[in-house]
Amino acid sequence: IEDREIIICNSKTDINNDNKIYIINYDILAKVNIDKVDVLIADEVHYAKNKTAQRSKTFYKIKTNRKIYLSGTPIMNRPSEIYHIIKSLDKNIFGTQFEFWKRYCDLKETKWGKDYSGASNLEELNYKLRSSVMIRRMKDEVLKDMPDKIRQVIKFEGNKKLIDQEMMLYSTAKNDNFKPSSMADIVKLRQEIAIKKIPQILDYVNDTLENESKLIIFAHHKEVIETLERELSKEHEVVKIDGSVSQEDRQNAVDRFQKGTANIFLGSIRACSEAITLTASNHVIFAEIDWTPGKNIQAEDRAYRIGQKNTVNITYLVYENSVDEYILNTNITKEEVINTVLK
Repeated sequence: IEDREIIICNSKTDINNDNKIYIINYDILAKVNIDKVDVLIADEVHYAKNKTAQRSKTFYKIKTNRKIYLSGTPIMNRPSEIYHIIKSLDKNIFGTQFEFWKRYCDLKETKWGKDYSGASNLEELNYKLRSSVMIRRMKDEVLKDMPDKIRQVIKFEGNKKLIDQEMMLYSTAKNDNFKPSSMADIVKLRQEIAIKKIPQILDYVNDTLENESKLIIFAHHKEVIETLERELSKEHEVVKIDGSVSQEDRQNAVDRFQKGTANIFLGSIRACSEAITLTASNHVIFAEIDWTPGKNIQAEDRAYRIGQKNTVNITYLVYENSVDEYILNTNITKEEVINTVLK
Protein backbone atom coordinates (compact mmCIF):
# COMPACT_ATOMS: atom_id res chain seq x y z
CA ILE A 1 0.00 0.00 0.00
CA GLU A 2 2.82 2.39 0.82
CA ASP A 3 4.08 2.15 -2.79
CA ARG A 4 0.70 2.91 -4.35
CA GLU A 5 -0.87 6.23 -5.18
CA ILE A 6 -4.08 6.90 -3.24
CA ILE A 7 -6.77 8.86 -5.05
CA ILE A 8 -9.86 10.36 -3.40
CA CYS A 9 -12.42 10.23 -6.20
CA ASN A 10 -14.78 12.92 -7.39
CA SER A 11 -17.46 12.73 -10.06
CA LYS A 12 -14.88 13.31 -12.84
CA THR A 13 -12.48 10.54 -11.80
CA ASP A 14 -11.82 7.64 -14.15
CA ILE A 15 -11.08 4.40 -12.30
CA ASN A 16 -8.86 1.94 -14.15
CA ASN A 17 -7.40 -1.43 -13.28
CA ASP A 18 -3.96 0.01 -12.50
CA ASN A 19 -1.72 -0.02 -9.47
CA LYS A 20 -3.57 2.78 -7.67
CA ILE A 21 -5.92 2.81 -4.71
CA TYR A 22 -9.20 4.62 -5.34
CA ILE A 23 -11.46 5.76 -2.47
CA ILE A 24 -14.99 6.66 -3.49
CA ASN A 25 -18.23 7.62 -1.76
CA TYR A 26 -21.39 5.66 -2.59
CA ASP A 27 -23.21 8.90 -3.36
CA ILE A 28 -21.13 9.65 -6.45
CA LEU A 29 -20.61 6.06 -7.57
CA ALA A 30 -23.04 6.34 -10.47
CA LYS A 31 -21.22 9.43 -11.80
CA VAL A 32 -17.76 7.86 -11.96
CA ASN A 33 -16.38 5.93 -14.92
CA ILE A 34 -15.22 2.56 -13.58
CA ASP A 35 -13.54 0.10 -15.92
CA LYS A 36 -12.30 -2.76 -13.77
CA VAL A 37 -10.47 -3.13 -10.45
CA ASP A 38 -8.34 -5.89 -9.01
CA VAL A 39 -9.82 -5.81 -5.50
CA LEU A 40 -13.12 -4.20 -4.50
CA ILE A 41 -13.42 -3.39 -0.78
CA ALA A 42 -16.86 -2.05 0.14
CA ASP A 43 -17.28 -0.60 3.62
CA GLU A 44 -20.82 -0.26 5.02
CA VAL A 45 -21.99 -2.51 2.20
CA HIS A 46 -25.57 -2.47 3.51
CA TYR A 47 -25.89 0.75 1.47
CA ALA A 48 -26.15 -1.56 -1.55
CA LYS A 49 -28.97 -3.72 -0.17
CA ASN A 50 -31.59 -2.22 -2.52
CA LYS A 51 -30.71 -3.53 -5.96
CA THR A 52 -33.07 -1.10 -7.71
CA ALA A 53 -31.31 2.01 -6.35
CA GLN A 54 -29.03 3.71 -8.88
CA ARG A 55 -25.89 3.45 -6.74
CA SER A 56 -26.57 -0.26 -6.15
CA LYS A 57 -27.00 -0.89 -9.87
CA THR A 58 -23.62 0.74 -10.50
CA PHE A 59 -22.00 -1.05 -7.56
CA TYR A 60 -23.04 -4.54 -8.67
CA LYS A 61 -21.83 -3.90 -12.22
CA ILE A 62 -18.23 -3.25 -11.14
CA LYS A 63 -15.90 -5.87 -12.60
CA THR A 64 -13.34 -7.15 -10.12
CA ASN A 65 -11.19 -10.18 -9.39
CA ARG A 66 -11.86 -10.17 -5.66
CA LYS A 67 -14.55 -8.74 -3.37
CA ILE A 68 -14.40 -7.91 0.32
CA TYR A 69 -17.56 -6.55 1.90
CA LEU A 70 -17.58 -4.94 5.35
CA SER A 71 -20.51 -4.02 7.58
CA GLY A 72 -21.30 -3.94 11.25
CA THR A 73 -25.01 -4.04 10.37
CA PRO A 74 -25.46 -6.06 7.15
CA ILE A 75 -29.11 -6.54 8.14
CA MET A 76 -30.76 -3.34 9.30
CA ASN A 77 -34.33 -4.52 9.54
CA ARG A 78 -35.12 -8.00 8.15
CA PRO A 79 -33.38 -11.03 6.51
CA SER A 80 -34.53 -10.15 2.97
CA GLU A 81 -32.09 -7.22 2.98
CA ILE A 82 -29.02 -9.42 2.80
CA TYR A 83 -29.95 -11.37 -0.35
CA HIS A 84 -28.41 -9.18 -3.07
CA ILE A 85 -25.24 -8.61 -1.03
CA ILE A 86 -24.69 -12.37 -0.66
CA LYS A 87 -25.74 -13.05 -4.25
CA SER A 88 -23.01 -10.67 -5.39
CA LEU A 89 -20.41 -12.68 -3.48
CA ASP A 90 -21.63 -16.15 -4.45
CA LYS A 91 -24.62 -16.63 -6.74
CA ASN A 92 -24.95 -20.33 -5.91
CA ILE A 93 -25.53 -20.22 -2.14
CA PHE A 94 -29.24 -19.42 -1.95
CA GLY A 95 -30.65 -19.87 -5.43
CA THR A 96 -33.26 -17.45 -6.69
CA GLN A 97 -34.62 -14.53 -4.73
CA PHE A 98 -38.02 -16.24 -4.56
CA GLU A 99 -36.41 -19.36 -3.06
CA PHE A 100 -34.62 -17.19 -0.49
CA TRP A 101 -37.83 -15.40 0.44
CA LYS A 102 -39.70 -18.68 0.78
CA ARG A 103 -37.07 -20.36 2.94
CA TYR A 104 -35.80 -17.51 5.12
CA CYS A 105 -38.32 -14.64 4.90
CA ASP A 106 -41.56 -16.49 5.75
CA LEU A 107 -43.00 -15.59 2.34
CA LYS A 108 -46.77 -15.03 2.32
CA GLU A 109 -49.27 -14.08 -0.36
CA THR A 110 -51.41 -11.10 0.67
CA LYS A 111 -54.01 -8.97 -1.06
CA TRP A 112 -51.17 -6.53 -1.88
CA GLY A 113 -48.89 -9.21 -3.29
CA LYS A 114 -45.91 -11.10 -1.87
CA ASP A 115 -44.95 -10.28 1.73
CA TYR A 116 -41.31 -11.21 2.40
CA SER A 117 -40.80 -8.99 5.45
CA GLY A 118 -40.81 -11.90 7.89
CA ALA A 119 -38.18 -14.36 9.09
CA SER A 120 -37.92 -18.17 9.12
CA ASN A 121 -35.29 -20.93 9.45
CA LEU A 122 -32.86 -18.45 10.98
CA GLU A 123 -30.48 -20.97 12.53
CA GLU A 124 -30.04 -22.57 9.13
CA LEU A 125 -29.48 -19.17 7.50
CA ASN A 126 -26.81 -18.35 10.07
CA TYR A 127 -25.08 -21.69 9.46
CA LYS A 128 -25.06 -21.24 5.68
CA LEU A 129 -23.66 -17.71 5.97
CA ARG A 130 -21.00 -18.75 8.49
CA SER A 131 -19.92 -21.74 6.40
CA SER A 132 -19.65 -19.81 3.15
CA VAL A 133 -19.06 -16.05 2.82
CA MET A 134 -19.51 -14.49 6.26
CA ILE A 135 -16.86 -13.93 8.93
CA ARG A 136 -18.59 -12.32 11.89
CA ARG A 137 -16.78 -10.84 14.87
CA MET A 138 -18.70 -9.31 17.77
CA LYS A 139 -17.27 -6.55 19.94
CA ASP A 140 -16.96 -8.76 22.99
CA GLU A 141 -14.88 -11.23 20.94
CA VAL A 142 -12.25 -8.73 19.80
CA LEU A 143 -12.46 -6.02 22.46
CA LYS A 144 -12.12 -7.98 25.67
CA ASP A 145 -12.14 -4.89 27.88
CA MET A 146 -15.30 -3.31 26.47
CA PRO A 147 -17.75 -2.35 29.24
CA ASP A 148 -21.42 -3.37 29.27
CA LYS A 149 -24.23 -1.65 27.41
CA ILE A 150 -27.50 -1.34 29.34
CA ARG A 151 -30.85 -0.22 27.93
CA GLN A 152 -33.78 1.23 29.83
CA VAL A 153 -37.17 2.56 28.76
CA ILE A 154 -38.78 5.49 30.57
CA LYS A 155 -42.47 6.01 29.86
CA PHE A 156 -44.26 9.35 30.18
CA GLU A 157 -47.97 10.01 30.30
CA GLY A 158 -49.11 11.98 27.28
CA ASN A 159 -52.29 13.39 25.80
CA LYS A 160 -54.49 10.30 25.63
CA LYS A 161 -56.67 11.68 22.85
CA LEU A 162 -53.68 12.37 20.59
CA ILE A 163 -51.97 9.07 21.38
CA ASP A 164 -55.17 7.09 20.71
CA GLN A 165 -55.56 8.97 17.42
CA GLU A 166 -51.94 8.17 16.55
CA MET A 167 -52.42 4.45 17.22
CA MET A 168 -55.63 4.41 15.19
CA LEU A 169 -53.87 6.04 12.24
CA TYR A 170 -50.96 3.63 12.60
CA SER A 171 -53.31 0.64 12.55
CA THR A 172 -54.95 2.03 9.41
CA ALA A 173 -51.56 2.56 7.76
CA LYS A 174 -50.49 -0.96 8.70
CA ASN A 175 -53.67 -2.43 7.22
CA ASP A 176 -53.00 -0.39 4.07
CA ASN A 177 -49.52 -1.97 3.83
CA PHE A 178 -47.87 1.33 4.80
CA LYS A 179 -48.50 3.03 1.48
CA PRO A 180 -47.13 6.61 1.33
CA SER A 181 -50.65 8.02 1.13
CA SER A 182 -51.68 6.22 4.31
CA MET A 183 -48.49 7.18 6.16
CA ALA A 184 -48.74 10.95 5.66
CA ASP A 185 -51.13 11.59 8.57
CA ILE A 186 -49.28 9.30 11.00
CA VAL A 187 -45.93 10.97 10.20
CA LYS A 188 -47.43 14.42 10.81
CA LEU A 189 -49.11 13.38 14.06
CA ARG A 190 -46.03 11.53 15.28
CA GLN A 191 -44.03 14.75 14.91
CA GLU A 192 -46.72 16.73 16.75
CA ILE A 193 -46.67 14.29 19.65
CA ALA A 194 -42.85 14.34 19.76
CA ILE A 195 -42.91 18.13 20.05
CA LYS A 196 -45.40 17.92 22.93
CA LYS A 197 -43.00 15.52 24.68
CA ILE A 198 -40.17 18.10 24.68
CA PRO A 199 -40.88 19.62 28.18
CA GLN A 200 -40.64 16.15 29.74
CA ILE A 201 -37.46 15.42 27.76
CA LEU A 202 -35.93 18.68 28.99
CA ASP A 203 -36.83 17.85 32.60
CA TYR A 204 -35.21 14.43 32.29
CA VAL A 205 -32.06 15.84 30.65
CA ASN A 206 -31.63 18.60 33.23
CA ASP A 207 -32.15 16.18 36.11
CA THR A 208 -29.61 13.78 34.61
CA LEU A 209 -27.01 16.52 34.14
CA GLU A 210 -27.02 17.16 37.88
CA ASN A 211 -25.09 13.88 38.21
CA GLU A 212 -23.40 13.51 34.81
CA SER A 213 -21.04 15.85 33.00
CA LYS A 214 -21.96 15.07 29.38
CA LEU A 215 -24.95 13.61 27.52
CA ILE A 216 -25.75 12.43 24.01
CA ILE A 217 -29.29 13.04 22.76
CA PHE A 218 -30.76 11.65 19.54
CA ALA A 219 -34.01 12.61 17.85
CA HIS A 220 -35.61 12.20 14.45
CA HIS A 221 -37.61 15.25 13.42
CA LYS A 222 -35.90 18.51 12.50
CA GLU A 223 -38.34 20.58 14.55
CA VAL A 224 -37.70 18.47 17.65
CA ILE A 225 -33.92 18.79 17.27
CA GLU A 226 -34.11 22.56 16.72
CA THR A 227 -36.41 23.08 19.71
CA LEU A 228 -34.21 20.97 21.98
CA GLU A 229 -31.14 22.89 20.80
CA ARG A 230 -32.79 26.26 21.45
CA GLU A 231 -34.00 25.34 24.95
CA LEU A 232 -30.92 23.43 26.12
CA SER A 233 -28.56 26.17 24.87
CA LYS A 234 -30.01 28.53 27.47
CA GLU A 235 -28.11 26.69 30.23
CA HIS A 236 -25.71 24.31 28.47
CA GLU A 237 -23.14 24.26 25.72
CA VAL A 238 -24.74 22.25 22.93
CA VAL A 239 -23.30 20.94 19.66
CA LYS A 240 -25.59 19.61 16.96
CA ILE A 241 -25.31 17.40 13.90
CA ASP A 242 -28.19 16.87 11.52
CA GLY A 243 -28.48 16.56 7.76
CA SER A 244 -27.82 20.27 7.22
CA VAL A 245 -24.37 20.26 8.87
CA SER A 246 -21.32 20.14 6.57
CA GLN A 247 -18.60 17.52 6.95
CA GLU A 248 -16.16 20.09 8.34
CA ASP A 249 -18.68 21.41 10.86
CA ARG A 250 -19.57 17.86 11.84
CA GLN A 251 -15.98 17.18 12.88
CA ASN A 252 -15.80 20.49 14.74
CA ALA A 253 -18.94 19.56 16.67
CA VAL A 254 -17.52 16.14 17.58
CA ASP A 255 -14.21 17.70 18.70
CA ARG A 256 -15.98 20.27 20.88
CA PHE A 257 -17.88 17.46 22.57
CA GLN A 258 -15.04 14.97 22.81
CA LYS A 259 -12.23 17.36 23.78
CA GLY A 260 -13.87 20.70 24.53
CA THR A 261 -16.39 22.24 26.87
CA ALA A 262 -19.62 21.23 25.10
CA ASN A 263 -21.60 19.03 27.48
CA ILE A 264 -24.52 18.07 25.23
CA PHE A 265 -24.30 16.39 21.84
CA LEU A 266 -27.59 16.65 19.97
CA GLY A 267 -27.94 14.62 16.80
CA SER A 268 -30.26 13.27 14.16
CA ILE A 269 -30.42 9.47 14.41
CA ARG A 270 -29.87 8.99 10.68
CA ALA A 271 -27.21 11.70 10.25
CA CYS A 272 -25.17 10.41 13.19
CA SER A 273 -25.48 6.65 12.85
CA GLU A 274 -22.00 6.14 11.39
CA ALA A 275 -18.41 7.43 11.43
CA ILE A 276 -18.73 9.43 14.66
CA THR A 277 -17.06 8.69 17.99
CA LEU A 278 -18.72 10.12 21.11
CA THR A 279 -17.00 8.28 23.93
CA ALA A 280 -16.77 11.44 26.07
CA SER A 281 -20.18 10.40 27.39
CA ASN A 282 -21.51 7.03 28.48
CA HIS A 283 -25.19 8.03 28.48
CA VAL A 284 -27.25 8.09 25.27
CA ILE A 285 -30.82 9.40 25.36
CA PHE A 286 -33.33 8.80 22.57
CA ALA A 287 -35.97 11.52 22.48
CA GLU A 288 -37.49 9.74 19.48
CA ILE A 289 -37.10 6.33 17.85
CA ASP A 290 -36.26 5.34 14.30
CA TRP A 291 -38.44 2.77 12.52
CA THR A 292 -35.34 0.71 11.67
CA PRO A 293 -33.67 -1.09 14.62
CA GLY A 294 -30.27 -1.05 12.90
CA LYS A 295 -30.26 2.76 12.84
CA ASN A 296 -31.00 2.99 16.56
CA ILE A 297 -28.25 0.47 17.34
CA GLN A 298 -25.75 2.34 15.18
CA ALA A 299 -26.61 5.56 16.99
CA GLU A 300 -26.24 3.83 20.38
CA ASP A 301 -22.79 2.66 19.38
CA ARG A 302 -21.45 6.18 18.85
CA ALA A 303 -20.70 5.95 22.59
CA TYR A 304 -20.23 2.17 22.76
CA ARG A 305 -16.97 1.82 20.85
CA ILE A 306 -13.19 1.75 21.25
CA GLY A 307 -12.17 4.31 23.84
CA GLN A 308 -15.22 3.89 26.07
CA LYS A 309 -14.20 2.95 29.59
CA ASN A 310 -17.54 3.04 31.40
CA THR A 311 -20.79 1.12 31.20
CA VAL A 312 -22.92 2.72 28.49
CA ASN A 313 -26.48 3.56 29.52
CA ILE A 314 -29.06 3.81 26.76
CA THR A 315 -32.35 5.52 27.67
CA TYR A 316 -35.42 5.57 25.46
CA LEU A 317 -38.04 8.19 26.36
CA VAL A 318 -41.51 7.27 25.08
CA TYR A 319 -45.13 8.07 25.71
CA GLU A 320 -47.00 5.13 27.19
CA ASN A 321 -49.17 3.25 24.65
CA SER A 322 -47.83 5.41 21.81
CA VAL A 323 -46.58 4.41 18.38
CA ASP A 324 -43.03 5.02 19.63
CA GLU A 325 -43.54 2.43 22.36
CA TYR A 326 -44.98 0.01 19.81
CA ILE A 327 -42.06 0.62 17.43
CA LEU A 328 -39.59 0.10 20.27
CA ASN A 329 -41.14 -3.25 21.19
CA THR A 330 -41.23 -4.27 17.51
CA ASN A 331 -37.60 -3.27 17.09
CA ILE A 332 -36.61 -5.47 20.02
CA THR A 333 -38.21 -8.44 18.25
CA LYS A 334 -36.50 -7.51 14.98
CA GLU A 335 -33.16 -7.20 16.76
CA GLU A 336 -33.57 -10.71 18.15
CA VAL A 337 -34.14 -11.95 14.59
CA ILE A 338 -31.08 -10.10 13.29
CA ASN A 339 -28.91 -11.42 16.12
CA THR A 340 -30.00 -14.99 15.35
CA VAL A 341 -29.03 -14.61 11.69
CA LEU A 342 -25.70 -12.89 12.34
CA LYS A 343 -24.54 -14.32 15.66
